[in-house]
Amino acid sequence: AEPAKRARGPQEEAAGPPALIPAPPMHAAEALRSILSTELVVGFHPDEATEAAVDLALELGVPFAVVPCCVFPAAFPERRHQGRRVASYADFVAYLRAKH
Repeated sequence: AEPAKRARGPQEEAAGPPALIPAPPMHAAEALRSILSTELVVGFHPDEATEAAVDLALELGVPFAVVPCCVFPAAFPERRHQGRRVASYADFVAYLRAKH
């Protein structure tokens, strides 16, 4: 839940926004520009986003570094490497390396 916004007095207005008020959401065009200007993708323990981080870097043609953690074989039953289901950490690393 977002923190409650409170009324601010004139002195607070001059000092800038309080830390409790979140920044306005990024517009889709700004988000796209940010993604397209990416120069490096890093995923340190990215859980289920590991493969997506690799795929994003490959699609953008930028270097990447990932430190995979969990394999999640039940969540990704379509993952196959050398004809076998990706079920172990070693399988997952080999699967990711084969994408490059």
